[in-house]
Amino acid sequence: KDAKKKWFQDFHWFFTSNGFMVVAGKDAKQNDLLGAKHLDADDLFFHAEIVGAPATILKTAGKNPSEQDERETAQWAAVYSRAWKAGLHAVDVYCVPGSQISKYSHGEFVGKGAFMVLGKRKYFKNTELKLKIGFSKGVAVAVPSCFSKSTEKEVVLAPGDLPKEQSA
Repeated sequence: KDAKKKWFQDFHWFFTSNGFMVVAGKDAKQNDLLGAKHLDADDLFFHAEIVGAPATILKTAGKNPSEQDERETAQWAAVYSRAWKAGLHAVDVYCVPGSQISKYSHGEFVGKGAFMVLGKRKYFKNTELKLKIGFSKGVAVAVPSCFSKSTEKEVVLAPGDLPKEQSA
């Protein structure tokens, strides 16, 4: 019998090399849900600088993620943005603490799937769109290509003629 599905399994998700959970929305509705229900003030919110990028959250649980964890999360945000379909090979990604994200702008509600980003942003310039597909304990996994741990029988995908789902 299948184990009960966990809340994050409806999203694009993985655990960083150091065990932090990362979740990204698959559409505007999921982006809203992530921002409203799953983004805590001490989490990090990532977004690629392209229209159609997912809300991507690095869940910190009050701990400090490493630069490696942040790079992996930035690459995850880039890979699942529209930059892949556009055939781009890199895109800029930024992050801010969850406390700097709002659904309101000067008292007005921001549209579906969108957020107001307040304050200073940390940038990850020219983040490569590369996804590593492999096996971990016999289960197929997808992780950013900069993931510091090896998976079994891995292959790296990059934008090309086929959609990433078909390539995988």
